[in-house]
Amino acid sequence: MAQVRQVFGSYRKDDFADADTFIANALKLMERYPDSAIEEVCDPRSGIVTECKFPPTIAELKQACDYHAERQARIAELACSTFKPREPRPPLPPGGAANLLVRRSHPDYDKYIAWSQAPERDDREWKWDEDERGIWVGLNAQADIRKHATADTWKRYTDDELRAIYAPKPAEPQP
Repeated sequence: MAQVRQVFGSYRKDDFADADTFIANALKLMERYPDSAIEEVCDPRSGIVTECKFPPTIAELKQACDYHAERQARIAELACSTFKPREPRPPLPPGGAANLLVRRSHPDYDKYIAWSQAPERDDREWKWDEDERGIWVGLNAQADIRKHATADTWKRYTDDELRAIYAPKPAEPQP
């Protein structure tokens, strides 16, 4: 009763059409909820009076009580549950990150072999195929090899070379 009067006292008395009926209905509604939820709803620092500029309706009071009751039930449920952190993943075995088969017939097969034999290469990034079809590599190998292949074949042209390449061709004589 004191909490409902606290909410009621936060607004002007003439804002209520029938103050006694409002208090009676609010009391009937709030008796269904735990005391802790009602205290949160009626708290003048963070309750419903901080959200509503006008006196709350019974529907707004019910919505606020439902929210706080569900929130407190969830907090209690989480407090009772035993939190089990996720197990760390075991380290990958050699070849564990290799998921792309490069067959011996691939035009860049030799580049993949050279990539796998580099001293900084981790054993988890590549492995030989068991059926001797080729080599298994990680997807980063493909990106590394393409990056180096592009860098090896790229040529920077000078202005004169570009002018010679794109110079207008003389018109062919008409027969």
